[in-house]
Amino acid sequence: MIGNLRELAGLDRLSFGGQASAVTISGGRYITDNVYLEVIGGGEGGAAVKVEWQPRRNIAVASQFGGQGDTSLSIRWRRESRAPGEQRDRRPNRR
Repeated sequence: MIGNLRELAGLDRLSFGGQASAVTISGGRYITDNVYLEVIGGGEGGAAVKVEWQPRRNIAVASQFGGQGDTSLSIRWRRESRAPGEQRDRRPNRR
């Protein structure tokens, strides 16, 4: 059902969360291959917008701006291990 709603709305991601008193709905879309834009509504914190940029395959920078003046910036780095002898794709943003 959520998958059908997501497709109907033209979104790449759609989620529902929170508690009974503060339900949140968020939905987003990739606006380029490495930039994701998400709008978050409801919940105790109110509305927010999140932008995530992935300049390299293992690095992501995310920024969130809330309706109550809350802002955040995070940088994620990840390392993927591979099996011995497995070739790695060295092009950026390839998984």
